[in-house]
Amino acid sequence: MHRPRRRAGTTAVLGVLLAGAALAATGPARASGAAPHTPVRAAPASGPAVTGHAYRFVGEKVAGGGRGSQAPEIGPGQYLDTIGPGETRWYAAELDASSAADLSATAVPRPGSAVASGDGLDLRLRRADEYAYTCGTAAARFGRDESAGLLTAAVSRIPGAGDSPTCDRKGRYLLSVTRVAGHGPARDRWPLELRMGTEGARQDRAASGPDGGPLPEDGLRPGGSRSGRAGGPRGGTAVPTGGGSGFNDARRIGPGEWRDEVLPARTRFYRIRLGWGQRLRYTVESGGPAGPDRPASPRVRASVYSPGRARVSGARGPEAQPDDRVLVAGGTVPVAWANRWDEQRSVASVRSSGDYYLAVSWESGAKPRTSAALPVVLRVSVLGEELAGPQQRAPAAAGSDAPETDSAKAGDTVPSAGRGFMIVAAALGAAGLVLATFAALAALRQRSAYEGPGVGR
Repeated sequence: MHRPRRRAGTTAVLGVLLAGAALAATGPARASGAAPHTPVRAAPASGPAVTGHAYRFVGEKVAGGGRGSQAPEIGPGQYLDTIGPGETRWYAAELDASSAADLSATAVPRPGSAVASGDGLDLRLRRADEYAYTCGTAAARFGRDESAGLLTAAVSRIPGAGDSPTCDRKGRYLLSVTRVAGHGPARDRWPLELRMGTEGARQDRAASGPDGGPLPEDGLRPGGSRSGRAGGPRGGTAVPTGGGSGFNDARRIGPGEWRDEVLPARTRFYRIRLGWGQRLRYTVESGGPAGPDRPASPRVRASVYSPGRARVSGARGPEAQPDDRVLVAGGTVPVAWANRWDEQRSVASVRSSGDYYLAVSWESGAKPRTSAALPVVLRVSVLGEELAGPQQRAPAAAGSDAPETDSAKAGDTVPSAGRGFMIVAAALGAAGLVLATFAALAALRQRSAYEGPGVGR
C-alpha cells in the first residue's frame, strides 16, 4: 500500500530536479542579455522603445509639458517620450546649490525614415523663476540629407562655471527640448530618451590633474603622450567585437585593436573607461575592395561622448581616398576635475572618471545604395597613468596597470564566445545532474526490494 506513494514522491523529486537542471542550462543565456548597469528608474517592455533604428531604449515613460508651467518633475535617471516637428517639450528638475547636473536628450527617428539637412534638436536649461535666466544651451543637427540615424545633445549646470551666480542657486530648473524642422515636409514623431545625472561637489575647488590642468590640445596631438597603456594590435590580429545600438547597450572595449562591421546609416557604440589623469586616443579605419555591394570611398564618422552624453569630439572621413580606405582619428584631453571650468566644451565635458562612448557611423546618403556591412578596425589607446583621485598630486591608483576588459565585472553583456562556453558548460552540468538523479533512483528501487514493503512508513 505504501509503494505507490513512494513512486509518486520520487517522481515529484525527479520533476523538481529536472526543472532545476533546465533552469541551470538556460540561466547563462538569459544573463548574457542583461543590460549594462545604468542608473534608471524603469525599463518598460513597450512604448516608443522599440520602434527606433534598433536603438535599445531604457527609461520610464514621461509626457513632457507643452509649456514650462506644465513640465513634469524628473530626477536622476532616464525617461522616454516622443516629440513632433516644431514641437517643444518641457521638463522640470530640482537642483541644489553645489552639485553639477547633466541633462541630455537622444532622438531616434524610425528606421528608413528620411531626414533633411537642418533637422535636429535644441536644448535649453533655464531657471524656473520670473527672470527665466538661461543656464545652458546645446544643439544637434543632421548635417545633410541622409538616412535617419540618431542625435544626442546635452546641457550641464556646473556651479562656478558661469559669470553669474544665478545658475548656482538651489531651486527649480526647466529643460526645454525643441525639435527643429529642416527643409522638408513634416515627418513622424521621434522617440526621445532623456537622461539626468548629478555629481556632488568637492571641498577642493582647485582639484585638477598633477600638472595643474590639461592643455586643450593634449587629447588630439599625435605623439608626446604620457606614460601608460597604449592600445595597439594584439599579435597583429584585431579582436572581433560587436558594437551596441546606443548608450544603453554599448559594448565595453579596452586598449587594443578591434574589428567590427557597420551597416549603412547606422551607428555602433562602444564604451571605454577612463580614470583620473587618463585620456583616450583612437583611430577608425575602414576598407576592403569596392564592389557592387559597397560603394568606393565610404564616408565614416566617429564621435566621443562623455559619461553625461555630451559630445566631446568628432571626426569625419574625407569624401574620397586614393587607396579606397578611410581613416579617422580623435581623442580627449586627460580627465581632470578642473576641466569643468574650461571655456571649451570639448575640455569641460571631460571632467569625470567613468565610461566614455565611441560612436562609429557609416554615412551613406538619404537612400542607402547597399545593405552590405562595412568592415571597420578600431585602434584604441588609453594614455596616462590612472590616478587615485582628482586632487592635485594624487598618487597612482592601485592596480592601474591591470587590463580593463572585464565585461562581467562592468555589468556588460557576455561576449558571444564566452556566452557559448557558459551555455555548453551549464548544459553538461544539467546532464550530469539528470544522470545522477536516475542513478540515485535506481539504487533506491534496488534497496526497497531488499527491505520489503514496510519501508517508508
